[in-house]
Amino acid sequence: MLVLDISPSTDSVIRRKGDDAVFLRQGDKSLRLGDREIRALEYDKNQRLFEDGVSRQATIQDVDQEVVNRYRQALGTDASGEQVLKSRGFLIGGYLTNAGILLFSENPSRFMPQARVRVLRYEGTEMATGQRLNVVKDVTFDGPIPKTVDGASALIGSMLREF
Repeated sequence: MLVLDISPSTDSVIRRKGDDAVFLRQGDKSLRLGDREIRALEYDKNQRLFEDGVSRQATIQDVDQEVVNRYRQALGTDASGEQVLKSRGFLIGGYLTNAGILLFSENPSRFMPQARVRVLRYEGTEMATGQRLNVVKDVTFDGPIPKTVDGASALIGSMLREF
């Protein structure tokens, strides 16, 4: 007698050989997944990271050279910006990855509209709406992450009282 104990795969997406089809078991049926559903499943199972995704719209021409030069200085290299981005995996096949867009693109919100930081300051201790709206400062930062963090930090620092 031969007993095989095979555990179900819970942490990976299994593709069928030949046509790369992926099925998901729901109840008593197996549903064939489309590209979007496969990608979502890969994200859920940590087989794919959003940051590693390549945007076919963003190229080296979209890079903020000032930020790349700051990065090169931090690394202590005299290699070209393009070479540094390629070697660090931010530029693949001439296109920026999502991480490359967020870190180095002059205008990341052009590719990802949600890529911005909004700083609000309210008068008092609670947020009010309508006629009692108490917003006294509303500033949005939408550039590469290093510049966004610098700008937001400076603004927040200027709004804090010193004792």
